[in-house]
Amino acid sequence: GGLPGRQTVNRGELYAVVKAIQNLAGEITVVTDSAYVYRGVLRGPLWRHKCSVDLWEEFWEAHQSFDGTLEFHKTKSHPTESDFWDYNIQPWAYLVNQLADQIATDAAVRVQLPDWVTRPVLEADREVELIQNRIAAVQEFFWEVFPAPPPAPKKRGRVKAPKRWGHAQHVLEDVPEGLRCNICFRYQIRGTKESWLGPPCTPNHAQWFHATHLPHLH
Repeated sequence: GGLPGRQTVNRGELYAVVKAIQNLAGEITVVTDSAYVYRGVLRGPLWRHKCSVDLWEEFWEAHQSFDGTLEFHKTKSHPTESDFWDYNIQPWAYLVNQLADQIATDAAVRVQLPDWVTRPVLEADREVELIQNRIAAVQEFFWEVFPAPPPAPKKRGRVKAPKRWGHAQHVLEDVPEGLRCNICFRYQIRGTKESWLGPPCTPNHAQWFHATHLPHLH
């Protein structure tokens, strides 16, 4: 049957093993060239897999209910005739691996899209590749002729301390409401000029309660 979920090589290898042990019985030797499947089997059912969790759960359920014995072996993937001698591969493992590759190739050929579908896609892909190469060449030429300026040094911000106004900078004016400080623009209705010359004054209204005239607090 078709591979459920994501279509990846590792899922395909594992799915094939799952289907094999679900439909076989007796003394079975599973030979796989997938390091992913082989390591997963050795790790056991308690290992937490990050990928293909659904297939691993299905595998261990089939493994637990299997009627017979299972033995797993790892063989080299896609071995050639020279690999057969260099890696001391068992003859039966070599032949079975070649047979599995041939079956997979024949199945892939059967499900290929027809030529009238794939040809326009391949032609468009080649045209896109040519355009991308041209854009990359123009961009490389542009940066050679007009190199990017070096980054400007970052300016360090300076925190300015709030400016305090001293006694000598008080300028009091007589207005109909009383006395007015022309720095903080607050009015003093009662009192005399001398009462204004105690604490400092600030034009920042947010600091009235921190540094201002005593009469301003009344």
